[in-house]
Amino acid sequence: MAVALGAPILVTAAFLTVAAVWSEGLGDPIATHWDWSGEPDGYGSRTSFAVVVAVMTIVLGVALGIAAGFARTWVMMRRGLLGLGIGTSVYLGGLGVVSLAVQRDGTAGRLTLWSMLALGVLAVLAGALASRVPRDRQPVVLAVDPPDPALPRSQVRGVPAHPIGGGARLSVDEDLVRVRWYLGDALRLHVAEVAGAEAITVSAFGEFGGWGLRMSPLGGRYAFLGRGSQAVELTKADGTRWVITTPQAEEVAGVINAAADRQRRARPTGAVAAPMRTGDDAGHPPETTI
Repeated sequence: MAVALGAPILVTAAFLTVAAVWSEGLGDPIATHWDWSGEPDGYGSRTSFAVVVAVMTIVLGVALGIAAGFARTWVMMRRGLLGLGIGTSVYLGGLGVVSLAVQRDGTAGRLTLWSMLALGVLAVLAGALASRVPRDRQPVVLAVDPPDPALPRSQVRGVPAHPIGGGARLSVDEDLVRVRWYLGDALRLHVAEVAGAEAITVSAFGEFGGWGLRMSPLGGRYAFLGRGSQAVELTKADGTRWVITTPQAEEVAGVINAAADRQRRARPTGAVAAPMRTGDDAGHPPETTI
């Protein structure tokens, strides 16, 4: 929770310090809003402006940070929440500083598009750095028995990355089921964790309430939902289930089950857990905090 709470507090403190140092050179009232062309079109008192910016900066950042720290959900979602919280704090605090900077001579100046873009880039970078903090340190629970013989098998060893909707791509190899989403992994599941895989038909809204990374309202069932209703459902040894939409559901399920068969035959009898998870794995809904 150090990053989740500390960063918004530091950004807010920096803004208030700048506002206090520059207060004598500012007019009163000051410009508090600018139109699309960058010209001021709204005014208010220095004190109210500082209070509003400070409250928004710290409340939004801390609220999203706490959600990232305590949410019982997958690492990818917690990373997104923390990154959004820190990025929002940096942008709002920076906007407050820039708003005061263009008025230090006592007159309301223009806010340029370049300054807004620069703040946006800074906020994105800060959010991206913060999003690397959450980690899933829970051990992998290995599946002991091979998948049910009734489940599909494939002689193909791997499924090349293919689009599954929403900008995501699914791939499968001998060791890993991976959903690549834009610049990061939305999901990484070790084949060794999978107790069985089957092709199913899924209703994104009916069962999960929408697309993208989702969690069933009943718990214990998670999903990455792109386009279409065909999907593969993976049952893990820890009892949780993951649903991934793919137009190659039957093939994906067969490749995973066959790979799981080979791994079970090669594994020493009695193995139930192994430290194979890294901090970048995103396939287990963790209960740890930041």
